[in-house]
Amino acid sequence: MSKWLRYLLILAITLLGTAEVYWFTKTSDLSANLLSASSVRNLQSLSREYAIEEVAELFPGQELSPLSNFFLQTNIFKKVSTSLSEFKEEPTLQFQGQYIPNRLIFKIGNKPLENVFLAKLDEADTDQILEKAAQEFKVKIKELVFAEPDRLVLFEQPTVSSTCRPNSKNLRQLGIKTTLKRVLRQSNSTPQLVKVAVIDTGLAPNSELQKIVALNQFEKKGQTYLDDDNNTYIDDINGWNFPENDPDATDKQGHGTHVIGILKRVVSATGANFNAFPLKAISERFGSISDIARALKYAADNDFKIANLSFGIYAPSNLLKEATSFADQHQVLLVAAAGNNNDTIPAYPAFYPEVLSVAAVDQNNQKSPKSNYGDWVKLVAPGVNIRSNHLNNSYKCISGTSQAAPHITALAIILKSYFPALTNTQVRQILLDSAKPLANELGAGIPQLDQAIKLARQIMKTK
Repeated sequence: MSKWLRYLLILAITLLGTAEVYWFTKTSDLSANLLSASSVRNLQSLSREYAIEEVAELFPGQELSPLSNFFLQTNIFKKVSTSLSEFKEEPTLQFQGQYIPNRLIFKIGNKPLENVFLAKLDEADTDQILEKAAQEFKVKIKELVFAEPDRLVLFEQPTVSSTCRPNSKNLRQLGIKTTLKRVLRQSNSTPQLVKVAVIDTGLAPNSELQKIVALNQFEKKGQTYLDDDNNTYIDDINGWNFPENDPDATDKQGHGTHVIGILKRVVSATGANFNAFPLKAISERFGSISDIARALKYAADNDFKIANLSFGIYAPSNLLKEATSFADQHQVLLVAAAGNNNDTIPAYPAFYPEVLSVAAVDQNNQKSPKSNYGDWVKLVAPGVNIRSNHLNNSYKCISGTSQAAPHITALAIILKSYFPALTNTQVRQILLDSAKPLANELGAGIPQLDQAIKLARQIMKTK
Protein backbone atom coordinates (compact mmCIF):
# COMPACT_ATOMS: atom_id res chain seq x y z
CA MET A 1 0.00 0.00 0.00
CA SER A 2 1.32 3.45 -0.86
CA LYS A 3 2.36 6.00 1.75
CA TRP A 4 -0.29 8.31 0.32
CA LEU A 5 -3.07 5.85 1.10
CA ARG A 6 -1.72 5.29 4.62
CA TYR A 7 -1.71 9.01 5.34
CA LEU A 8 -5.17 9.38 3.79
CA LEU A 9 -6.53 6.67 6.04
CA ILE A 10 -5.05 8.14 9.20
CA LEU A 11 -6.11 11.66 8.26
CA ALA A 12 -9.66 10.59 7.48
CA ILE A 13 -10.07 8.76 10.76
CA THR A 14 -8.52 11.60 12.76
CA LEU A 15 -10.65 14.30 11.14
CA LEU A 16 -13.84 12.34 11.67
CA GLY A 17 -13.08 12.33 15.38
CA THR A 18 -15.92 11.13 17.55
CA ALA A 19 -18.71 11.86 15.08
CA GLU A 20 -19.53 9.52 12.20
CA VAL A 21 -16.47 7.27 12.31
CA TYR A 22 -16.26 4.05 10.34
CA TRP A 23 -14.21 0.91 10.84
CA PHE A 24 -14.79 -2.81 10.49
CA THR A 25 -16.79 -5.40 12.45
CA LYS A 26 -16.74 -9.11 13.04
CA THR A 27 -19.16 -9.63 10.17
CA SER A 28 -16.60 -8.48 7.61
CA ASP A 29 -14.37 -10.94 5.79
CA LEU A 30 -11.49 -8.70 6.90
CA SER A 31 -11.76 -9.64 10.55
CA ALA A 32 -12.61 -13.23 9.70
CA ASN A 33 -9.74 -13.87 7.32
CA LEU A 34 -6.92 -11.35 7.74
CA LEU A 35 -6.89 -10.83 11.49
CA SER A 36 -7.09 -14.43 12.60
CA ALA A 37 -3.36 -14.54 13.35
CA SER A 38 -3.08 -11.09 14.89
CA SER A 39 -3.12 -10.06 18.53
CA VAL A 40 -4.60 -7.03 20.25
CA ARG A 41 -3.59 -5.55 23.57
CA ASN A 42 -5.08 -2.75 25.61
CA LEU A 43 -2.69 0.10 26.41
CA GLN A 44 -4.52 0.60 29.68
CA SER A 45 -7.25 -1.20 31.57
CA LEU A 46 -10.61 -0.96 29.85
CA SER A 47 -13.20 1.24 31.43
CA ARG A 48 -16.57 -0.38 32.04
CA GLU A 49 -18.07 1.78 29.30
CA TYR A 50 -16.64 -0.60 26.73
CA ALA A 51 -16.57 -4.26 27.65
CA ILE A 52 -13.73 -6.43 26.41
CA GLU A 53 -16.28 -8.48 24.49
CA GLU A 54 -17.31 -5.43 22.45
CA VAL A 55 -13.77 -4.71 21.31
CA ALA A 56 -13.03 -8.40 20.83
CA GLU A 57 -15.61 -8.42 18.06
CA LEU A 58 -13.09 -6.51 15.96
CA PHE A 59 -10.47 -9.23 16.41
CA PRO A 60 -12.32 -12.50 17.08
CA GLY A 61 -10.50 -15.13 19.08
CA GLN A 62 -7.64 -12.84 20.08
CA GLU A 63 -6.34 -12.08 23.54
CA LEU A 64 -7.00 -8.69 25.18
CA SER A 65 -4.90 -7.60 28.15
CA PRO A 66 -3.40 -4.44 29.70
CA LEU A 67 -0.28 -3.34 27.87
CA SER A 68 1.40 -2.75 31.21
CA ASN A 69 1.59 -6.51 31.69
CA PHE A 70 3.04 -7.65 28.39
CA PHE A 71 6.00 -7.28 26.08
CA LEU A 72 5.44 -7.07 22.36
CA GLN A 73 8.03 -6.74 19.64
CA THR A 74 7.65 -7.87 16.05
CA ASN A 75 10.29 -9.88 14.24
CA ILE A 76 10.87 -7.00 11.85
CA PHE A 77 11.43 -4.61 14.77
CA LYS A 78 14.06 -6.99 16.13
CA LYS A 79 15.71 -7.26 12.72
CA VAL A 80 15.90 -3.47 12.40
CA SER A 81 17.45 -3.16 15.85
CA THR A 82 19.98 -5.88 15.09
CA SER A 83 20.96 -4.41 11.75
CA LEU A 84 21.40 -0.93 13.22
CA SER A 85 23.64 -2.25 15.98
CA GLU A 86 26.10 -3.43 13.33
CA PHE A 87 26.92 0.20 12.52
CA LYS A 88 29.43 2.09 14.65
CA GLU A 89 27.53 5.36 14.32
CA GLU A 90 24.12 6.09 15.77
CA PRO A 91 21.11 5.74 13.43
CA THR A 92 20.34 8.94 11.59
CA LEU A 93 17.18 10.99 11.92
CA GLN A 94 15.73 9.33 8.85
CA PHE A 95 14.50 6.55 11.10
CA GLN A 96 12.52 8.91 13.29
CA GLY A 97 8.81 8.91 12.58
CA GLN A 98 8.85 5.69 10.58
CA TYR A 99 6.18 3.10 11.19
CA ILE A 100 6.90 0.07 13.30
CA PRO A 101 5.77 -2.67 10.92
CA ASN A 102 2.47 -4.34 11.74
CA ARG A 103 1.63 -2.36 14.88
CA LEU A 104 -1.57 -0.32 14.77
CA ILE A 105 -2.84 1.89 17.61
CA PHE A 106 -6.53 2.73 17.83
CA LYS A 107 -8.79 4.30 20.42
CA ILE A 108 -12.49 3.99 21.21
CA GLY A 109 -14.22 6.63 23.34
CA ASN A 110 -13.14 9.97 24.77
CA LYS A 111 -11.74 9.08 28.19
CA PRO A 112 -8.05 10.09 28.31
CA LEU A 113 -5.73 7.13 27.74
CA GLU A 114 -8.52 4.60 28.17
CA ASN A 115 -9.76 2.13 25.58
CA VAL A 116 -6.54 2.54 23.62
CA PHE A 117 -5.48 -0.64 21.85
CA LEU A 118 -2.30 -1.84 20.23
CA ALA A 119 -2.86 -4.41 17.50
CA LYS A 120 0.00 -6.61 16.36
CA LEU A 121 -0.98 -7.64 12.85
CA ASP A 122 0.21 -10.47 10.68
CA GLU A 123 3.37 -9.41 8.86
CA ALA A 124 2.09 -10.44 5.44
CA ASP A 125 -1.35 -8.94 5.89
CA THR A 126 -0.73 -5.44 7.26
CA ASP A 127 -1.14 -3.54 3.99
CA GLN A 128 -4.20 -5.58 3.09
CA ILE A 129 -5.75 -4.82 6.46
CA LEU A 130 -5.29 -1.07 6.12
CA GLU A 131 -6.51 -1.08 2.53
CA LYS A 132 -9.54 -3.14 3.46
CA ALA A 133 -10.30 -0.84 6.38
CA ALA A 134 -10.24 2.14 4.04
CA GLN A 135 -12.71 0.37 1.75
CA GLU A 136 -15.07 -0.48 4.59
CA PHE A 137 -15.74 3.00 5.99
CA LYS A 138 -19.45 2.28 5.55
CA VAL A 139 -19.29 -0.22 8.39
CA LYS A 140 -19.60 1.93 11.49
CA ILE A 141 -17.99 1.34 14.88
CA LYS A 142 -19.28 3.60 17.63
CA GLU A 143 -16.94 6.37 18.79
CA LEU A 144 -13.69 5.39 17.12
CA VAL A 145 -11.51 8.41 17.92
CA PHE A 146 -8.30 7.66 16.04
CA ALA A 147 -6.24 4.95 14.42
CA GLU A 148 -2.56 5.32 13.61
CA PRO A 149 0.60 3.25 13.20
CA ASP A 150 2.93 2.83 16.14
CA ARG A 151 6.14 4.74 15.36
CA LEU A 152 9.83 4.58 16.13
CA VAL A 153 11.15 7.10 18.65
CA LEU A 154 14.83 7.95 19.07
CA PHE A 155 16.53 9.82 21.84
CA GLU A 156 17.53 13.20 20.46
CA GLN A 157 20.72 12.02 18.85
CA PRO A 158 23.67 13.76 20.52
CA THR A 159 27.28 14.20 19.46
CA VAL A 160 29.66 12.19 21.62
CA SER A 161 33.24 13.42 21.89
CA SER A 162 36.08 11.23 23.15
CA THR A 163 38.25 14.30 23.68
CA CYS A 164 36.70 17.67 24.42
CA ARG A 165 37.04 20.74 26.55
CA PRO A 166 34.00 20.55 28.82
CA ASN A 167 31.79 23.57 29.22
CA SER A 168 32.70 24.78 32.70
CA LYS A 169 30.47 27.85 32.43
CA ASN A 170 27.12 26.10 32.20
CA LEU A 171 26.04 26.96 35.75
CA ARG A 172 27.01 30.61 35.37
CA GLN A 173 25.17 30.74 32.06
CA LEU A 174 22.03 29.84 33.99
CA GLY A 175 22.55 32.51 36.63
CA ILE A 176 23.68 30.02 39.28
CA LYS A 177 26.22 31.86 41.40
CA THR A 178 28.46 30.26 44.01
CA THR A 179 26.68 32.15 46.79
CA LEU A 180 23.21 31.10 45.68
CA LYS A 181 23.01 27.94 47.80
CA ARG A 182 23.83 29.86 50.98
CA VAL A 183 21.35 32.63 50.15
CA LEU A 184 18.57 30.12 49.44
CA ARG A 185 19.24 28.15 52.61
CA GLN A 186 19.17 31.28 54.75
CA SER A 187 16.06 32.87 53.30
CA ASN A 188 13.90 29.85 52.49
CA SER A 189 12.47 26.95 54.42
CA THR A 190 13.94 23.49 54.11
CA PRO A 191 13.86 22.45 50.45
CA GLN A 192 11.11 19.94 49.71
CA LEU A 193 11.70 16.66 47.89
CA VAL A 194 10.74 16.74 44.20
CA LYS A 195 10.11 13.47 42.35
CA VAL A 196 11.35 13.58 38.77
CA ALA A 197 10.64 11.02 36.05
CA VAL A 198 13.42 10.65 33.49
CA ILE A 199 11.86 8.97 30.45
CA ASP A 200 14.91 7.78 28.58
CA THR A 201 17.25 4.77 28.24
CA GLY A 202 17.39 4.02 31.97
CA LEU A 203 20.19 4.42 34.51
CA ALA A 204 23.50 2.55 34.60
CA PRO A 205 24.75 1.11 37.89
CA ASN A 206 26.58 4.08 39.36
CA SER A 207 27.51 4.59 42.99
CA GLU A 208 27.32 8.38 42.64
CA LEU A 209 23.89 8.55 40.98
CA GLN A 210 22.22 5.74 42.91
CA LYS A 211 22.03 8.11 45.88
CA ILE A 212 19.47 10.28 44.12
CA VAL A 213 17.28 7.50 42.70
CA ALA A 214 13.70 7.60 43.93
CA LEU A 215 12.63 4.44 45.72
CA ASN A 216 9.10 3.11 45.65
CA GLN A 217 8.82 2.34 49.35
CA PHE A 218 5.61 0.32 48.97
CA GLU A 219 7.35 -2.13 46.66
CA LYS A 220 10.67 -2.02 48.52
CA LYS A 221 9.02 -2.97 51.81
CA GLY A 222 6.52 -5.31 50.17
CA GLN A 223 6.70 -8.83 48.85
CA THR A 224 8.64 -9.84 45.77
CA TYR A 225 6.56 -10.66 42.68
CA LEU A 226 3.52 -8.88 44.11
CA ASP A 227 2.06 -5.52 43.11
CA ASP A 228 2.20 -4.09 46.63
CA ASP A 229 1.05 -0.58 45.68
CA ASN A 230 -1.63 -1.73 43.21
CA ASN A 231 -0.34 0.40 40.33
CA THR A 232 -0.26 -2.64 37.95
CA TYR A 233 3.57 -2.69 37.94
CA ILE A 234 5.20 -5.45 39.96
CA ASP A 235 8.40 -4.66 41.94
CA ASP A 236 8.88 -1.22 40.39
CA ILE A 237 11.20 -0.25 43.23
CA ASN A 238 13.69 2.00 41.44
CA GLY A 239 12.49 2.21 37.85
CA TRP A 240 10.64 0.41 35.08
CA ASN A 241 11.59 -1.00 31.69
CA PHE A 242 8.66 -0.52 29.31
CA PRO A 243 10.06 -2.28 26.20
CA GLU A 244 10.80 -5.41 28.26
CA ASN A 245 7.93 -4.88 30.70
CA ASP A 246 9.98 -5.57 33.82
CA PRO A 247 11.55 -3.58 36.68
CA ASP A 248 15.10 -3.69 35.31
CA ALA A 249 15.69 -0.14 34.06
CA THR A 250 19.44 -0.62 33.59
CA ASP A 251 20.90 1.75 31.00
CA LYS A 252 22.97 -0.07 28.38
CA GLN A 253 23.40 2.93 26.11
CA GLY A 254 24.47 5.76 28.43
CA HIS A 255 22.06 8.46 27.28
CA GLY A 256 19.71 8.34 30.27
CA THR A 257 22.62 8.13 32.71
CA HIS A 258 24.18 11.23 31.16
CA VAL A 259 20.89 13.12 31.53
CA ILE A 260 20.46 12.16 35.19
CA GLY A 261 24.06 13.15 35.87
CA ILE A 262 23.36 16.64 34.50
CA LEU A 263 20.33 16.95 36.77
CA LYS A 264 22.41 16.02 39.80
CA ARG A 265 25.20 18.48 39.06
CA VAL A 266 22.95 21.47 38.43
CA VAL A 267 20.53 20.83 41.30
CA SER A 268 23.26 20.06 43.85
CA ALA A 269 24.79 23.49 43.21
CA THR A 270 21.77 25.02 44.97
CA GLY A 271 21.08 22.52 47.73
CA ALA A 272 17.63 21.70 46.37
CA ASN A 273 16.19 18.27 47.10
CA PHE A 274 15.10 15.79 44.42
CA ASN A 275 14.94 12.14 43.43
CA ALA A 276 15.16 10.83 39.88
CA PHE A 277 13.21 7.77 38.76
CA PRO A 278 14.38 6.13 35.51
CA LEU A 279 11.49 5.15 33.25
CA LYS A 280 13.19 3.20 30.48
CA ALA A 281 11.06 3.67 27.37
CA ILE A 282 13.94 3.62 24.87
CA SER A 283 16.32 0.71 24.45
CA GLU A 284 19.88 0.92 23.16
CA ARG A 285 18.70 2.47 19.91
CA PHE A 286 15.06 3.44 19.87
CA GLY A 287 11.65 2.93 21.39
CA SER A 288 8.02 3.26 20.40
CA ILE A 289 5.22 5.77 20.79
CA SER A 290 3.21 3.17 22.70
CA ASP A 291 5.98 2.74 25.30
CA ILE A 292 6.49 6.49 25.63
CA ALA A 293 2.75 6.89 26.24
CA ARG A 294 2.83 4.25 28.95
CA ALA A 295 5.79 5.97 30.63
CA LEU A 296 4.01 9.33 30.61
CA LYS A 297 0.91 7.75 32.13
CA TYR A 298 3.07 6.06 34.78
CA ALA A 299 4.56 9.43 35.72
CA ALA A 300 1.11 11.00 35.93
CA ASP A 301 -0.46 8.17 37.93
CA ASN A 302 2.41 7.96 40.42
CA ASP A 303 2.60 11.60 41.47
CA PHE A 304 5.78 12.72 39.72
CA LYS A 305 6.14 16.49 39.63
CA ILE A 306 8.42 16.85 36.60
CA ALA A 307 9.35 14.68 33.61
CA ASN A 308 12.44 15.11 31.43
CA LEU A 309 11.89 14.04 27.82
CA SER A 310 15.21 14.02 25.93
CA PHE A 311 13.81 12.29 22.86
CA GLY A 312 11.73 13.21 19.85
CA ILE A 313 9.91 12.21 16.72
CA TYR A 314 9.34 14.24 13.56
CA ALA A 315 5.75 13.21 12.96
CA PRO A 316 2.64 14.03 15.01
CA SER A 317 0.93 11.25 16.93
CA ASN A 318 -2.56 11.26 18.42
CA LEU A 319 -1.47 8.93 21.20
CA LEU A 320 1.64 10.95 22.10
CA LYS A 321 -0.39 14.15 22.16
CA GLU A 322 -3.02 12.58 24.40
CA ALA A 323 -0.40 11.14 26.76
CA THR A 324 1.36 14.51 26.96
CA SER A 325 -1.90 16.30 27.77
CA PHE A 326 -2.79 13.61 30.31
CA ALA A 327 0.51 14.11 32.16
CA ASP A 328 0.13 17.89 32.09
CA GLN A 329 -3.42 17.69 33.45
CA HIS A 330 -2.11 15.50 36.27
CA GLN A 331 0.34 18.24 37.28
CA VAL A 332 3.49 16.80 35.71
CA LEU A 333 5.67 19.63 34.40
CA LEU A 334 7.12 18.51 31.05
CA VAL A 335 10.50 19.50 29.59
CA ALA A 336 11.59 18.17 26.18
CA ALA A 337 14.54 18.37 23.80
CA ALA A 338 13.93 20.39 20.63
CA GLY A 339 15.99 18.08 18.41
CA ASN A 340 19.36 18.05 16.70
CA ASN A 341 18.60 18.51 13.03
CA ASN A 342 19.51 22.23 12.62
CA ASP A 343 16.00 22.80 11.35
CA THR A 344 12.74 24.56 12.15
CA ILE A 345 10.70 21.39 11.62
CA PRO A 346 8.93 20.70 14.93
CA ALA A 347 9.91 17.73 17.05
CA TYR A 348 7.32 16.03 19.22
CA PRO A 349 6.52 16.12 22.12
CA ALA A 350 8.58 19.36 22.35
CA PHE A 351 6.20 21.10 19.93
CA TYR A 352 3.12 20.63 22.12
CA PRO A 353 2.02 23.82 23.95
CA GLU A 354 2.12 22.31 27.43
CA VAL A 355 5.78 21.28 27.03
CA LEU A 356 8.85 23.45 27.66
CA SER A 357 10.82 22.88 24.46
CA VAL A 358 14.57 23.41 24.83
CA ALA A 359 17.17 24.23 22.18
CA ALA A 360 20.93 24.11 22.79
CA VAL A 361 23.60 26.82 22.97
CA ASP A 362 27.36 26.72 23.51
CA GLN A 363 29.31 28.36 26.33
CA ASN A 364 29.08 31.70 24.53
CA ASN A 365 25.28 31.46 24.25
CA GLN A 366 25.50 30.85 20.51
CA LYS A 367 23.13 28.31 19.00
CA SER A 368 24.62 24.84 18.76
CA PRO A 369 25.30 24.01 15.08
CA LYS A 370 22.95 21.02 15.21
CA SER A 371 20.22 22.36 17.47
CA ASN A 372 16.74 22.86 16.09
CA TYR A 373 15.22 26.31 16.37
CA GLY A 374 12.04 28.16 15.44
CA ASP A 375 9.06 30.00 16.84
CA TRP A 376 7.94 26.83 18.63
CA VAL A 377 11.09 26.71 20.80
CA LYS A 378 10.47 28.17 24.26
CA LEU A 379 13.89 28.22 25.97
CA VAL A 380 17.56 27.42 25.45
CA ALA A 381 20.21 25.99 27.76
CA PRO A 382 23.84 24.84 27.59
CA GLY A 383 24.09 21.80 25.34
CA VAL A 384 27.62 21.74 23.88
CA ASN A 385 30.46 19.72 25.41
CA ILE A 386 28.53 18.84 28.56
CA ARG A 387 30.49 16.46 30.77
CA SER A 388 28.43 14.04 32.81
CA ASN A 389 28.15 10.45 34.03
CA HIS A 390 28.12 7.57 31.58
CA LEU A 391 28.40 3.77 31.56
CA ASN A 392 30.80 1.89 33.84
CA ASN A 393 31.21 4.82 36.25
CA SER A 394 32.85 6.85 33.50
CA TYR A 395 32.26 10.39 32.24
CA LYS A 396 31.70 11.62 28.71
CA CYS A 397 31.41 14.93 26.90
CA ILE A 398 28.20 14.98 24.86
CA SER A 399 26.51 17.75 22.87
CA GLY A 400 22.84 18.02 21.97
CA THR A 401 19.44 19.26 22.99
CA SER A 402 19.22 16.08 25.08
CA GLN A 403 21.83 17.74 27.29
CA ALA A 404 20.15 21.16 27.20
CA ALA A 405 16.75 19.88 28.35
CA PRO A 406 17.91 18.55 31.77
CA HIS A 407 19.43 21.96 32.55
CA ILE A 408 15.93 23.45 32.30
CA THR A 409 14.46 20.49 34.18
CA ALA A 410 16.99 21.16 36.94
CA LEU A 411 15.90 24.80 37.21
CA ALA A 412 12.29 23.66 37.51
CA ILE A 413 13.34 21.22 40.25
CA ILE A 414 15.04 24.02 42.18
CA LEU A 415 11.97 26.26 41.99
CA LYS A 416 9.65 23.41 42.97
CA SER A 417 11.91 22.41 45.86
CA TYR A 418 12.29 25.86 47.43
CA PHE A 419 8.84 27.14 46.43
CA PRO A 420 6.59 24.04 46.52
CA ALA A 421 3.40 26.13 46.41
CA LEU A 422 4.16 27.30 42.87
CA THR A 423 1.92 25.82 40.20
CA ASN A 424 3.32 24.37 36.99
CA THR A 425 1.93 27.33 35.09
CA GLN A 426 3.78 29.69 37.42
CA VAL A 427 7.05 27.76 37.14
CA ARG A 428 6.86 27.81 33.35
CA GLN A 429 6.13 31.53 33.30
CA ILE A 430 8.91 32.30 35.78
CA LEU A 431 11.44 30.48 33.61
CA LEU A 432 10.25 32.36 30.54
CA ASP A 433 10.16 35.75 32.27
CA SER A 434 13.60 35.31 33.83
CA ALA A 435 15.25 34.41 30.53
CA LYS A 436 17.94 36.53 28.92
CA PRO A 437 16.97 37.05 25.26
CA LEU A 438 19.33 35.66 22.64
CA ALA A 439 19.01 35.28 18.87
CA ASN A 440 15.73 35.10 17.01
CA GLU A 441 13.91 31.76 16.95
CA LEU A 442 15.47 30.68 20.25
CA GLY A 443 12.38 31.34 22.30
CA ALA A 444 12.56 33.57 25.37
CA GLY A 445 16.28 32.86 25.69
CA ILE A 446 18.29 31.33 28.53
CA PRO A 447 16.72 31.42 32.03
CA GLN A 448 18.60 33.11 34.87
CA LEU A 449 17.99 31.35 38.17
CA ASP A 450 18.85 34.36 40.32
CA GLN A 451 16.13 36.34 38.54
CA ALA A 452 13.75 33.39 38.64
CA ILE A 453 14.08 33.22 42.42
CA LYS A 454 13.22 36.91 42.73
CA LEU A 455 10.10 36.35 40.64
CA ALA A 456 9.15 33.31 42.71
CA ARG A 457 9.46 35.29 45.93
CA GLN A 458 7.27 38.05 44.54
CA ILE A 459 4.57 35.52 43.67
CA MET A 460 4.77 33.90 47.10
CA LYS A 461 4.33 37.27 48.83
CA THR A 462 1.00 37.77 47.08
CA LYS A 463 -0.34 34.39 48.20
